[in-house]
Amino acid sequence: MRRWIRAAEEREAPTWALVVLIYGGWLALTAWWTVLPGWVVLPAGAWLCAWHMSLQHELIHGHPTRSERVNAALAWPPLNLWLPYALYRRSHLRHHRAAQLTDPLEDPESTYMTREAWAQAGRLRRALHTICNTLLGRLLAGPCIAIASFWIGQARHARSLASWRVWLGHAP
Repeated sequence: MRRWIRAAEEREAPTWALVVLIYGGWLALTAWWTVLPGWVVLPAGAWLCAWHMSLQHELIHGHPTRSERVNAALAWPPLNLWLPYALYRRSHLRHHRAAQLTDPLEDPESTYMTREAWAQAGRLRRALHTICNTLLGRLLAGPCIAIASFWIGQARHARSLASWRVWLGHAP
């Protein structure tokens, strides 16, 4: 039994290392951003924010601990100010509950458009969709579009008490 526990802990060592690297890197950038050149701070900050979202994904899926509370505490610090962890977790778990995970019509994380949806979409939506179906577009425009879409969705739910609770917990 002890050997199994030790082996499980060793498998999680890379995730713990990421926790330390991401939060340590963020704290270092925050502490020394005034003395570092902008060409270092901006890409390093962007890298850490993206890496943090990958870490949050691992935490949602039960790494590095089996405790949902411990993992949620590790994921909570909002390095990406635009997305509360609780909302990301809820949405991502809904993605995994889809009966047909690979069905683009059922997957809440899919951006697939049917022919009917394409025909009904306006010129701007079609253009943005086309741009985001390229690697460069996904990297450069994709984050802006995802954030804007998220905020529009949140504005629709602004009257919800549950939504306010999440945002009040995220605000500090």
